[in-house]
Amino acid sequence: LHSPKTLAEAIAALAHSNGGANILAGGTDLIANIKHGVAKPERVVWLGKMPELRAISFTPELGLRIGAMCTLNEIAASSSVQQYYPAIAKAAHSVASPAIRNCATLGGNLCQDTRCFYYNQSEFWRGALGGCIKACILPASNGAICHATPGLAKCAAVFCSDLAPLLIALSASVKLMNQRGGRTIDLVELYRDDGANHLTLQPGEIVTEVSIPAAQPNQFSVYEKLRDRRSIDFALVNVGLNILLDSELIYRHAKIVIGAVQSIPVEVQTAEAIFVNRRLTTELIGRAAEEAASAVTPVPNVDEPVAYRKRMVKVLVERALSEVWSRASKKSAS
Repeated sequence: LHSPKTLAEAIAALAHSNGGANILAGGTDLIANIKHGVAKPERVVWLGKMPELRAISFTPELGLRIGAMCTLNEIAASSSVQQYYPAIAKAAHSVASPAIRNCATLGGNLCQDTRCFYYNQSEFWRGALGGCIKACILPASNGAICHATPGLAKCAAVFCSDLAPLLIALSASVKLMNQRGGRTIDLVELYRDDGANHLTLQPGEIVTEVSIPAAQPNQFSVYEKLRDRRSIDFALVNVGLNILLDSELIYRHAKIVIGAVQSIPVEVQTAEAIFVNRRLTTELIGRAAEEAASAVTPVPNVDEPVAYRKRMVKVLVERALSEVWSRASKKSAS
């Protein structure tokens, strides 16, 4: 176990691990995976002693910057987040339970492992299946099979991050560091559509900070989530939505991102195109919600049926768009 006190020490520890180290942030994902034998790191690099990764700052010109080690409760309680980005506060507060939010971090939520009930089980349970694309248990008689979608040539495990869909909708970027230096990428570029290897992080790379552009006048963002229980459970579907209107309340820009249905958050551009450059109406809301539901392809690897989750995509998108319409109408009237 490495406990670096500076970013430079953390980068050095990862550089010397030859890929055999896991980053430990809050531990709410990694520790559970270690207990199940899903993760078996040779080394663990804990980032909990690094205050440089725990800052939240906001300026009207630059927007919001959040250190990767900020806990979800710290984000939800931030006065800047609550005032200028209330949807982010709502998304952070929606995660699990208070005890988990006191530990879970922004970086950990964005980089959490994908999930599948054929994979997130005990090692004994997984071994009875002979492995899968994501969990190749030797001797791996089924190592090339996805049990959720047997005809698919890649892993279909689901990415359930609560913050990723909303932050992608808000055009967030992430700062990454390793021994070769730093780079900044759009958050959407952090993910690839492969449940077994869903992050595009380079060897030894650490997410250090997330930046969200300054909110513009008449910009509205919304977060909606469906889960079996109001606490603890991972999302079955979540929606991050960000819409910009002009002075006449015509919709000029929109991003609708659906999470927890595939291995990556899915932006549904065909749904966005329905109401851009038009005034939103109940008829357009219904059409956009239907299009969003048709654009995603849930797989049968979480607790609820595919048809139900697909139907709930429509419900959540419709709910989010209706909230924007209501807030915009009230603002226009005032």
